[in-house]
Amino acid sequence: YNGGLLTWRRVRPVEFSGNVPQEKIHADDAFLIVASAISPDDWNAQFTGLRQIMTLAAMTLTLLTLFCAWLFRSRVDAMRTLRAMNEELELRVRTRTDELAQSYDLLQQREHLLEATGSLARIGGWEYDPVAGTGNWTLEVARIHELDPSVISNNTLRLQSYPGESRTRLEAAIKEASERGVPYDLDLEF
Repeated sequence: YNGGLLTWRRVRPVEFSGNVPQEKIHADDAFLIVASAISPDDWNAQFTGLRQIMTLAAMTLTLLTLFCAWLFRSRVDAMRTLRAMNEELELRVRTRTDELAQSYDLLQQREHLLEATGSLARIGGWEYDPVAGTGNWTLEVARIHELDPSVISNNTLRLQSYPGESRTRLEAAIKEASERGVPYDLDLEF
């Protein structure tokens, strides 16, 4: 022993004995503990390979760290872009919502004006969808017919408001308009 290091390892008796047949090996334990001395030159040779492996691992970890930093930066940039786009979208939604609110207010004002004008002139209007069989009246039509405005959506009341010949003429005009697209302009009694 020349000042090197001692290493200890466990080996099976077969590995230690080399070419000796198994029958001739008698060991009390499944493993033998073997001590061997490693000289400083051997030690340096072994550490040279270990240093190369460690250098390669360090370079790999450095590259992996740089790659992760690049991915993180890309993600941060994408999040900033997404946040900016989201803020722009929210601004556009707010602007459009304000426009719609203004349009709705203007529509309500015009509807109120039309209703007031119709009430003063005692003029109303109604519409009918022959395909769906539905329609509606303005409030003034209900007042003219002396009906409760809550029942103005009932289509049968509309036709019941017109007596005999007027009802027949109206039903025929609606049928012609829905089947052949013929417009009509009628003066009817109610």
